[in-house]
Amino acid sequence: MVFFGYPTNPSKEILGEIRKAKRLGMDFVEIGFEGPCGLPEIILEKRKRILDLLKKQHIFSIEHTAYWMNFGSLYPAIRKAWIAEAKRTIRIAAKLGMNMVNLHASSQGMFMIERDGRLVTKEGKQTVLKNYVKSMKELVSYARKHDVRLMLENCPKGKEISEVADIKYILDRVPGLKFHLDIGHANTVGGTPVIVKFINTFKDKLIHIHIHDNNGKKDEHLPIGEGNIDFRKVVYALKKAGFDRTISFEVFFGGEKKFRDSVNRIKKLWKEV
Repeated sequence: MVFFGYPTNPSKEILGEIRKAKRLGMDFVEIGFEGPCGLPEIILEKRKRILDLLKKQHIFSIEHTAYWMNFGSLYPAIRKAWIAEAKRTIRIAAKLGMNMVNLHASSQGMFMIERDGRLVTKEGKQTVLKNYVKSMKELVSYARKHDVRLMLENCPKGKEISEVADIKYILDRVPGLKFHLDIGHANTVGGTPVIVKFINTFKDKLIHIHIHDNNGKKDEHLPIGEGNIDFRKVVYALKKAGFDRTISFEVFFGGEKKFRDSVNRIKKLWKEV
């Protein structure tokens, strides 16, 4: 069974965001652990009220961490600090009964920049990927002790880790690390064919999805149908792969009406395809 969810806006008070998720008819809420209103210490302080509200609303929750956490940094002290912060969010997630935490394949820097379709420094990128493997191994082991599953989210094309081959490099070397597909991010890498390639490549590790639309150039977070993604092909690939887990709608524009329309479009496709 597929579950549909609402990602909280970290600029708004968390309890109100959980109520909004229920009002929108969602099965779960994806709580953003980032500022200003979703800082881990704020979430922890409101833990009891959050748990009581989730129980009252009959919805569950998963955790979404800040995308700028840099686990591939070439600076050891910086990487160590982000690992420590990730461990803190894992502990808090466990206290809130969350069994899924996402981390992003986000590692910006000169070593990730392309010029004329070629990396400025191939060796630098390889170092970033190796650092990610080290970081993820440590965090997956830590999360397992707290009964939490970690998943790695692909980033949009740019100064990030966004290619299928690079995500595969990390996942192949970190036992227990799962995959979180951001459909909009994948579209910026190479359109619908790359989205389908992500699904087919990682179908055995795919446990969560972010869904939103864009025109393939940048990460726009548009309502479904307002970009160039062929969602019929995407849904077909997901169903063929046997995906039956959680999908969050990262539709950031158009208000509640566009959000509901997006959910209904995907639900309709899920029945038709």
